[in-house]
Amino acid sequence: ATMFTQLLTTAATALLLLGGHTQAANIYTAFLAAGNSTTGISWGTLVVGVHSGNYNFLGLVYCDDHMTNDTADFLCRAAGFEDGHELWDRNGVNFSEHRISIETFVNVYGGRFALDYVICPPGARQLEDCQHRAVGSSDCNYAEGVVLKCKAKD
Repeated sequence: ATMFTQLLTTAATALLLLGGHTQAANIYTAFLAAGNSTTGISWGTLVVGVHSGNYNFLGLVYCDDHMTNDTADFLCRAAGFEDGHELWDRNGVNFSEHRISIETFVNVYGGRFALDYVICPPGARQLEDCQHRAVGSSDCNYAEGVVLKCKAKD
């Protein structure tokens, strides 16, 4: 089985203004990746799949621009961790065992970001509750990939 068969799904929906056209967008999958693992971990680089218009942005890293604790809580919930986050950081800072390598970022995830400048209010449950740039539009590099430690049930 590929890692994509193990992805978690959410029903988050949003409206985006892309090129003058209103496009529906949703996060249809989110998971944490660290080293070679994408399952059973609650601490790693956040990878999301976003559908917008006729495009699927699958398995792309999430950028840290304008990241807040409320946004981190939303992203952990999107990845299946209902209790939110414990902490967040970025690929370029510490936690080397809890992030993907630059080689994995380029070779597995295409060196691209799905979402950038996401700002969520407290208690956000779906992407439409948050503000963000157009899907796939980003000015980020590897070091800006979000690393989340989500609260796992004991």
